[in-house]
Amino acid sequence: MSSTRRAVARLLNGDDLPPVTLLRSPPNVGTWALTLQIADRYSIGAIDRFIIADQLSTSAARAAVRFAEVAPFGKRRLIVLNLNGASPNAVNVLLKLCEEPPAAVRIILVSTDGKVADTLASRCQVVRLGLLTDERVRQTLVEQGMSAAQAMRYAGRSRGEILDPQQRKDQNRHRMIVIDLMRAIAEHNREAFLAVLGEWQDPCRGLLFRWLVEALTLEWSLFDEPDTFNLHHRPHLLRHMLLRLGEVPSPQSRLGIRVALEPFLAT
Repeated sequence: MSSTRRAVARLLNGDDLPPVTLLRSPPNVGTWALTLQIADRYSIGAIDRFIIADQLSTSAARAAVRFAEVAPFGKRRLIVLNLNGASPNAVNVLLKLCEEPPAAVRIILVSTDGKVADTLASRCQVVRLGLLTDERVRQTLVEQGMSAAQAMRYAGRSRGEILDPQQRKDQNRHRMIVIDLMRAIAEHNREAFLAVLGEWQDPCRGLLFRWLVEALTLEWSLFDEPDTFNLHHRPHLLRHMLLRLGEVPSPQSRLGIRVALEPFLAT
């Protein structure tokens, strides 16, 4: 069993939770779902749960402190807070609470951006969660209502993450924009190239680099071989594209993409 799975098993199967737990993980691997599993596992009722999934403000941190001062209706009170983007003042409010939490209070802090003040982390039992296996992604998606065939296909492209339905919809839209852009280049179609740039959005940049890397390495994840329109047979051209994208000042912008890639319409 991996160290990650052992740590999760301890949280879900132990006799009690540590006073303060810090869950550190990549985004979109089910960390928040795990906190709800933990609350259910230890029979912490809704009235004894204080959960802030949004960016933690100073006022929300103070509300958590006040919540901790009230006796639980059951055996435990649980506070779950999102540390991503938390203000320094909010962190300062938490320091005292995390150093000496009331006996009946358990605190879970969640960080998926890697930025946690050392002064706060030192007061926690840190559990690091890794990316999910394809099989775990597939199982979770099926549990969420996706068909087995869809879940299997998505899991192969997931890179260990589980996106919510809107995120998956957005990613697929951005993915299709990148595919259409590279089709226009492969077909030397300037009109289609300019039309696709009219739909370009910032998230497409990362997917464009991913397309180029997969086409060069032939290791398919988010894209498939047919999505390259045979450009993967021209690795020198793809490397040249990567170099051009690295040379332009703003490769994430429409103008930057046009400046970098328009010359390849005639190649």
